[in-house]
Amino acid sequence: MPNDAQDRAEIDALVERLVREARLPNARARDELRRELASHFEDAAEAVGARAALARFGDASVIADGFRRAYRRGRRALYAGKIAASVLASTLVAIALQLVAHAQTAATAEGVGGVYLSAWYRPAAHVSMALVVIAVAAWELGIEPLCVRLEREPLRLLATWGVLLAAVLAAHALRAAALDPLQASMRTAATVAVWASTIAITARLDVAYLRRFGGAL
Repeated sequence: MPNDAQDRAEIDALVERLVREARLPNARARDELRRELASHFEDAAEAVGARAALARFGDASVIADGFRRAYRRGRRALYAGKIAASVLASTLVAIALQLVAHAQTAATAEGVGGVYLSAWYRPAAHVSMALVVIAVAAWELGIEPLCVRLEREPLRLLATWGVLLAAVLAAHALRAAALDPLQASMRTAATVAVWASTIAITARLDVAYLRRFGGAL
């Protein structure tokens, strides 16, 4: 579609103009801003279309000036706060997902079902917290293969879950260890959900950070 291609070209040109006019102090800062802007426009274009995203963006000169102020006035502290918020929010979601995945029921002496956590909950929670840190770091460093928004690509999401499930089943089979396939499916799905939710949360906080500190986005 020619119009869509033209709109995308205008977005790319606008991003480069903003990065140039923001006059940031180093190449890493410029790369971070470029990636944050690209993420913002990607989200906005999916929600309202590329043309509307451009129309709603605002005055490029004013926004570039906002970026300059944001980078001058304690930007490092604000940026560290954003990363900390990403890790904290993603960790809370990760723990909740693993709680759900590892909750089990058992009959008590009175015959009433009780709820407890499987023995694998603690190591799964530790792995999930490590995944959160890795995912946030991958996003901030721009490691593209690790920053895919899996919730937007169902086939890749299913493929990731399938590969992880196959690896878990194979590992248990080699050790001749008992494993309930349904439980394995739920727990590997929770692990994939941890990664996907962490990337999604970090991307959303990037947009919020830009809106608050980078200009009228």
